[in-house]
Amino acid sequence: MIEQRKKWGLCVEPTKLTLQERKDAMLFLAFLNIYDDYNNALKMYKDYWLDTVHVLPSTNSAKYNGVKQTRCLAMRRIRKVYCDYITLN
Repeated sequence: MIEQRKKWGLCVEPTKLTLQERKDAMLFLAFLNIYDDYNNALKMYKDYWLDTVHVLPSTNSAKYNGVKQTRCLAMRRIRKVYCDYITLN
């Protein structure tokens, strides 16, 4: 018999999360369920989502530090959501 693949899910009700946590959780859950494990999902999140939404300008640009800090905060939020609310069902 074919073994069903386990899916990633939330361990709390989505309504108990703040709006930003809910958005981050749903986005990262999609990556986790596509790529199966945390390391691959995190790498793909960074490669495909952060590099598309928050494109890093050249280091000469006045926007560089702001964009770099935004990307860092986004990664920190994703790691926090993963540790606090996401489990393998």
